[in-house]
Amino acid sequence: MTRLTVVRRSPLTWLLTLAVVLGVVAYIVAPRRAYANFLRLLATGDNTGLEKLVDYNALRSHFTLDFAAGLASHPPTPPISPQQQASLVTVMVNAAMTPEGLGQMVTQMGTAVPLEANGRPSPGAAPPDLRPSTSVQFQSPGRVDIHVRAAGVPDSAAGIYTFELEGMRWRLTRVWTERIAAAERSVR
Repeated sequence: MTRLTVVRRSPLTWLLTLAVVLGVVAYIVAPRRAYANFLRLLATGDNTGLEKLVDYNALRSHFTLDFAAGLASHPPTPPISPQQQASLVTVMVNAAMTPEGLGQMVTQMGTAVPLEANGRPSPGAAPPDLRPSTSVQFQSPGRVDIHVRAAGVPDSAAGIYTFELEGMRWRLTRVWTERIAAAERSVR
């Protein structure tokens, strides 16, 4: 007959184990909370909060590349000069870099139920079963892509919000779609 031996762990061991588990859970949940906070800050017009959450320099750089790639892969008719293209990209980036521009981008991607300032859905907003679905994909320990798509929209058309870990907080560094990535690859 075998005997079962019970090993007693010290309270410190249990506390350390609990701290590690809570830390891992917080790390996994934090990007989704950062995205929800981003939507709340847009809905309430909290520019100070957005400045802390959004890395506007990285976003400006990505938007410039994305819009330029979009123009290169779908040239306007009639053709415009490179200087006009650069001016158009600058105007588009400047418009997108405002809270209103970011909010419109979120809505245009079909990825957000319109919210009132109190965070509740606006009258006439989509019922809960038609709200966007989100998935979190860690690309590295310091970078995560949050794919957001409305009901009935294929995964390939999802809006993608890239958050990067800076210190102890996640910051938005890019807003894009797979179509934008394909356009960038086609012009390289």
